[in-house]
Amino acid sequence: MKTSVFIIEDNPMYSMYVTMKLDDMFNYTTHLFLSAEEALNNIHLKPDILVMDYMLPGMNGLEALKKVKEISPDTIIVLMSAQNDTETTSTILNAGAHTHIQKDKLAAQKIIDAIVEITGSKK
Repeated sequence: MKTSVFIIEDNPMYSMYVTMKLDDMFNYTTHLFLSAEEALNNIHLKPDILVMDYMLPGMNGLEALKKVKEISPDTIIVLMSAQNDTETTSTILNAGAHTHIQKDKLAAQKIIDAIVEITGSKK
């Protein structure tokens, strides 16, 4: 069975890159959303993993994380942010995220690595 991954990112080029890389890895089914609200409208699909940016239009990633955990507590959440401080990381992890990834030039690969680690998949 394929692992279902939701990617919530308002930068279409960035999210398409991550989606294409995961789609190349045959054991993932990805769904791309540009906002947290759009993803929450589809949460009934019960994604295994949800990757989202902290800064999103409308509802931010932290607010969305809390709602996802209420609706779909088994979904594993990877939250990205440009912030790289212990307070932000602590807040994100305490809210229920599996991991926090700093959004930098290596973030796309870090996301893929985190998903592979979570699922135990081989690249």
